[in-house]
Amino acid sequence: METGRRVTRILREEGGGKVTGVEYTVVKEGNETVLERVYGPVVVASGGFAGDARGLLAQYRPDLAGIPSTNEEREGTQPLLQEIGAAVVDMEQVQVHPTGFLEGGDGEAMVKILAAEALRGEGGVLVLGDGRRFVNELETREKVTGEVMERAERLSTKARQWDVKLVLDEGAAAALESHLGFYMWKGLIRKTTVGEVEEEMPALKEVLQDYADVVSGKKKDEFGRESFGNWTLTEVKPESVVYVGKVTPVVHFTMGGVVINERSQVLDGQGQPIPGLWAAGEITGGLHGQNRLGGSSLLECVVFGRIAGDEAAAFYQGLETCSGR
Repeated sequence: METGRRVTRILREEGGGKVTGVEYTVVKEGNETVLERVYGPVVVASGGFAGDARGLLAQYRPDLAGIPSTNEEREGTQPLLQEIGAAVVDMEQVQVHPTGFLEGGDGEAMVKILAAEALRGEGGVLVLGDGRRFVNELETREKVTGEVMERAERLSTKARQWDVKLVLDEGAAAALESHLGFYMWKGLIRKTTVGEVEEEMPALKEVLQDYADVVSGKKKDEFGRESFGNWTLTEVKPESVVYVGKVTPVVHFTMGGVVINERSQVLDGQGQPIPGLWAAGEITGGLHGQNRLGGSSLLECVVFGRIAGDEAAAFYQGLETCSGR
């Protein structure tokens, strides 16, 4: 296993022949960059392009260009496969998560830590900069993200970010103890009181009391929320403890990628397998359609990853396919 290599080209025989290896650069002693090659069947598992904010993302979804991501900043690698004839599908299908943390470091950072959906599921609410609620927090990612972008104030940052806060009470926080410990350690969520944030969010006390009345069954939620997790605060006072974090929408996952078949072989524009080439994980497309359900990445990563490995090994040994398939 070699790391620190940057693949620059996938090698394929002329005339549509088999893939024979990869070409890559590596930095040697003395800071010398050297071009090298390695030969054999190729399995590509280099991930999606959610972190390519001003490259592939801007190309296929210009409306999302400049929005931070939960993925590292790097170029998408689908073009490496397209150069040798690989087909792509669903490249415009991009998952945007409504809550990535803004605090905990450089506010301009293009890479954010995800604020898990469990924070809202256990009772947390989303509020605008002044403390007003504006959405059913348990709506779909797309719906909540759309409301954030439409209702919240755009921050004056180079990155496209919005002024939204996530607020939890002690009951919700207790249910998320393991999550919250990490978030607070990273400086993403702070423990405070309603009175301490009144100047920052003047509407928050009234909003939280209204929400508490909804939770206790005194009224229906104006935004249609019906599940409130472990929220326990019933009477909101200045000394009431709350947990607050700044959040903004983040690009989280890309459903599109290279086309593969049931054997994890990469297909060309005519739907034919490219000999000697397999792919697995988020670099592939077509498995999720318009959106990815939580946990479904196991299919493209683990299931197709194992298939790709088995098939590549069989190909190397000169077998038509791996045994048992």
